[in-house]
Amino acid sequence: MLRISLSQWQAFVATEEQGNFRKAAEDLNKTQSAIAHSVRKMEDTLGHQLFSIHEREARITRVGKLLLPHARTVLEDARKAESLCNLTCMECEEGQGKLAIAVTTAFPTNVLLGIMEDVSQLYPDLSFEFHDIEGKAAEDLLSKGHVRIAIDVGSARMEAVETLGPVPFLYVAAPQHKLVGRSRIRPQDLMWHRQIIVRDFAHQEHALSNSRQWNTTHFWRAKELLLEGDGYAWLPLHLVQEDIAARKLCKLDVAGGGTSSVDLVLGYRECEETCEVVLTFVSILRDAVAEFSCLNDAPPVQRKTGT
Repeated sequence: MLRISLSQWQAFVATEEQGNFRKAAEDLNKTQSAIAHSVRKMEDTLGHQLFSIHEREARITRVGKLLLPHARTVLEDARKAESLCNLTCMECEEGQGKLAIAVTTAFPTNVLLGIMEDVSQLYPDLSFEFHDIEGKAAEDLLSKGHVRIAIDVGSARMEAVETLGPVPFLYVAAPQHKLVGRSRIRPQDLMWHRQIIVRDFAHQEHALSNSRQWNTTHFWRAKELLLEGDGYAWLPLHLVQEDIAARKLCKLDVAGGGTSSVDLVLGYRECEETCEVVLTFVSILRDAVAEFSCLNDAPPVQRKTGT
């Protein structure tokens, strides 16, 4: 019979991560006395002190440090078990329910639309929930079980990751911008002009450090700012292709990096490998991205939507 409950393991880990009982209680949405009681009950059961209290700080002891990795494993295994149960329920319902997906805003919308349509033909009763992400959001959403699939950029840290393919990026600005028409623009020359930056986007070597930056959270918002004539930005080719063809935006000739590619990656938890719906979505996703990679120099694909 187990002597330590799951809630006690949670209280122990939260106290170590947060540094005191009050913050651990806030993290777990419990009272401070409940957290303190759980930890002290663990100590009584195990016969060892897990934390030494100094004023309001809880400092983990040597025994606590030995237990900590095992405690985290217990909690992670419990989360995986719950996720596996949810997957089984979805498969039993034959594609009914909701499929939550985290998608970088660098991913082509028209490709995503095509994937959704193809999956919906196989699972007409399946609902989709999308989270627009940048930076470390994919890892957080996956680990906490808020999404089941994540499509992010190459530096993302996720449990199971595979490379999907490249997305071309380039520097662009409105036609009236002072940089348009100049040849072989030096990176240091860019620093004298306002740059629109997608905050938390992983490839920040293209975010030149200066005081004239405007930060946003989505590539679409960055493009809208450019169309109003404000600054320059490093954006996905598929997002600005039509605007370049219509002369609403112009490519900047930047020396040593005007155009480059960013790899898209697919992430999901290992427990998802038993889910037919997830595996189907992933298979269709791979095919769609492979097709897009072959056509990324062509005009955007126009897809018919259902009525």
